[in-house]
Amino acid sequence: MEELTRQDAQEFSPNRTQNSAKARFWAKFKGQAGLVELSTLTKLEVIQLSGSKAVEAWLRDPKFALWFFDKDSLSHRLHALKETAVDVLEEILLSEYQAGVLSAKDKLKAADMLLQVTGSYPSRTKEIVFADERISKMSEDEVERELKNLKGVLEISS
Repeated sequence: MEELTRQDAQEFSPNRTQNSAKARFWAKFKGQAGLVELSTLTKLEVIQLSGSKAVEAWLRDPKFALWFFDKDSLSHRLHALKETAVDVLEEILLSEYQAGVLSAKDKLKAADMLLQVTGSYPSRTKEIVFADERISKMSEDEVERELKNLKGVLEISS
């Protein structure tokens, strides 16, 4: 019998219903973390957690099963898509202008996206600095000394 690999799970192409069943399964399974072991689940429990009776039939396909029980498959897919997106950006940035196909505006958008994704722009949000931030870094003894100093200053100025 052919041995399946993680690559087989990554190559499995689920339909929308299968994706939804997997998402429901992992959301409910994580909600029961520590209470249930993945290896001890029965088919009935998998069906209940996924919310789909069709899972039982789908699990007969070893590639589906490998994909379904791989909780990290989404991160693998996102990584692959990120690589593809960078390839597309690179192709747009390095290609010549083609009338009706690629405009200067397209190249500018691609460059802007690449700069945003790589964090090359300064942050658009202001960093919040709390006035008492230094206090949270003090030891208890330092806080006590600071309070005594403040108390002395307040008593003198009264």
